[in-house]
Amino acid sequence: MINEKLLAETTAAAPAGDLYVFTYGSLMWRPEFRYQKKQPARVFGYSRRCAVFSYYYRGTPEQPGLVLGLDVGGSCNGLCYRVAAAQKAQVTRYLFKREMFADVYYPRYVRVRLPSGKVQTALTFVVRREGSQYAAPMADPAAVKIIRRAAGVGGANSEYFHSTRHHLQEVGSASPLLERLCALLTE
Repeated sequence: MINEKLLAETTAAAPAGDLYVFTYGSLMWRPEFRYQKKQPARVFGYSRRCAVFSYYYRGTPEQPGLVLGLDVGGSCNGLCYRVAAAQKAQVTRYLFKREMFADVYYPRYVRVRLPSGKVQTALTFVVRREGSQYAAPMADPAAVKIIRRAAGVGGANSEYFHSTRHHLQEVGSASPLLERLCALLTE
């Protein structure tokens, strides 16, 4: 169920014009919304981390998986999608339905740097540290142990990490975290 009040607040806070959406995980390779342009981008002040336990898409309640979240500190490269202003409300509602169904993320407008050097305000989703699915920082071997065993309706947890890494590489970018985890997963 969508929190209509938070959706309305987020929509009202959007900058005028087109909507920009910063993605760092499965939204990079499976956005499932119409967009005008996709390009690499970097956000500062947040980093990509195995920050969320997945009980459905990439795991189960008995065997949770791990998925990525933006957490405070550092920087993160990903993709930025530009959505036509006429589609802003529809895409924001879709993103809330997809990302805000559980107590996992906060919607945030962040500043991202595009390849041109331009800085753009973009909507993204930041992990809720106090949320019930928050995964505290863990060493890579502990994360890999969870990822190897988990699968959910979206498939094997390891596929999620390999696909995210692959789609970052396609746009000439890399994530040290994904490189390390994927190397460990293929051992």
